[in-house]
Amino acid sequence: MPLDISSEKGARISVATEELWLSMIPAEFREVDLASCKELNPRLVEFALACVEIRPMISMYFFGDWGSGKTTLAFALIRHLMQTVAKEGYFWPNYISARDLHGRLTKAVREGYESYEFEIWTNCDLLFVDDLDKTTPTESWKMHLFEIFNKRMTNNLPSIITCNCIPEDLAHIIDGALASRIADKKKWEIIGFPKKDLRRSKIVQF
Repeated sequence: MPLDISSEKGARISVATEELWLSMIPAEFREVDLASCKELNPRLVEFALACVEIRPMISMYFFGDWGSGKTTLAFALIRHLMQTVAKEGYFWPNYISARDLHGRLTKAVREGYESYEFEIWTNCDLLFVDDLDKTTPTESWKMHLFEIFNKRMTNNLPSIITCNCIPEDLAHIIDGALASRIADKKKWEIIGFPKKDLRRSKIVQF
């Protein structure tokens, strides 16, 4: 049953949920919010924000060079959702890097608890997988990714993926069928980021 967030108890649970989420993500992103994205193109931020505010939420594939702000914007959007989605009920996102997800799934399959592990990533309210191209694209990895994201799309559960690869190169690192699903404009938006390393420069030109 959704939380009655109109009550004081519900509000406290909402705050506690956000605090728990922040404790589970990299420290460098714990203070990130939409105000942290001021160096990005405002139209890009507004478009991504619109994608998470419509219902059902649209999944997003962020691509661009290193340091272009993909991960920062993803965390900012999730924090925005955690601060506003209380109007609708309980909300729990999951974040993981592709490299860590690959390791966890490989271990789960090897040790025989893959059903439990897959449920963690297929059933959460929102899944954010960072740096999709930072792992070895084995056939088993491609199969696991397809299983996770295909089930999420079937159940209308949104996801955010960040990657350095342009969409045309996706089929080299994931299953071709999954790449085709990500190209479905009805369920995914593909958003390209400027070729600018924001870690090295505070000046952004468009």
